[in-house]
Amino acid sequence: EADPEELTPQHVEDIRREALRKLTKVNELIESKQQSEQARQLEALQNQLRNLKTPGDGPLSEFARSLARGNFAEAKDSLEKLAEQIAEGSMSESDRERAQEQLENLKEQLEQLAENRNQLEEALKEAGLSREQAAQLAQALSDPEAMQQALDKMEGLSEEQKQQLQQMACAQSQAAESCNGMAGALGQMAKGMSSEGMGQQATEGANGLSDQLGQFEAIQQELNNLQAAASECRGQINKLGQSMCEGGTPGQCFGQGAGTQGPWAKGSNPNPGNGMGGPGQGSGGAMDSEQTDFALEKIKQQVVNQGGPIISETIVYGAQVRGQSRAEFESAVRSGKAEAANALEQKAVPKKYQDAVRAYFGRLEQIRKAQESDRSSPKDESD
Repeated sequence: EADPEELTPQHVEDIRREALRKLTKVNELIESKQQSEQARQLEALQNQLRNLKTPGDGPLSEFARSLARGNFAEAKDSLEKLAEQIAEGSMSESDRERAQEQLENLKEQLEQLAENRNQLEEALKEAGLSREQAAQLAQALSDPEAMQQALDKMEGLSEEQKQQLQQMACAQSQAAESCNGMAGALGQMAKGMSSEGMGQQATEGANGLSDQLGQFEAIQQELNNLQAAASECRGQINKLGQSMCEGGTPGQCFGQGAGTQGPWAKGSNPNPGNGMGGPGQGSGGAMDSEQTDFALEKIKQQVVNQGGPIISETIVYGAQVRGQSRAEFESAVRSGKAEAANALEQKAVPKKYQDAVRAYFGRLEQIRKAQESDRSSPKDESD
């Protein structure tokens, strides 16, 4: 096993790298929760509800619009206000009749959405299935055993692809059940309404529908909180990455390294130029800058030099030093050792190579310490 002392951050860069690693893990955990079964079911339900049409003008128009937009909090609020009006008997006879018609209309629409397989078939075809395969899997939506048999018969699909298709179909099935549940509650409300208010059947239907909408609202709120947390986490990762770029060694970060000069910085030419950027900054000064929102994804790619043109060079003026260049070597050893320790800790290195990696960087560390010791010890003077 790796020495715990070797994994303990000893430099500012190591501390920042460790914080970045932990933030990345948190971000991955948040993303996994955003792809949970409940999230998939809610997304499938919202996709179905977008096909709802407003059942004409009447007391339920706002409720229907909120439901079609997938705004379950507004839909629940509109439903409770409507139920209160009906229970108090404050609704006129014409509005009550119109409300009953709208309830029946929405009930029929939701029942049709629950039976509609076209949306699932289109999603399955986009996932790579043929028309026949998509239709076969959509028809088996309500029967998990038949669905599994249909997936087993599909050739050319990996186990991961089959699992994704099954998850998609299950989410669609749950969305259909939710549509049926809301349709049943709306039907109860329509039948239980009378000129005297809401009967027991209508009350049960309204309470049942309110409970369903409350569950959808809770899931939606949780996903909104996860989205906010993910945004905050990515923001912290970006800020930490920027601080590493400002304080790190050139070439390790995206952007300008400490002590280096970027290609658009002021040049050494003493003659003033006509514009901004490049040698000779214009006399008009630099343009005012304003920080704006941005999204940044940092990916380290394995690249190979294929003899292409050099796009950037940095010239450093100073006295020439004879002998070996040790500073760059020591920096590379520290950076490589930290990355190797991180990879070993996260099990990113195959087990059979772990001892070799530890031994390799252990030897490099011994060489680095030996060089550091040579510099710190007084040199023998000869006549």
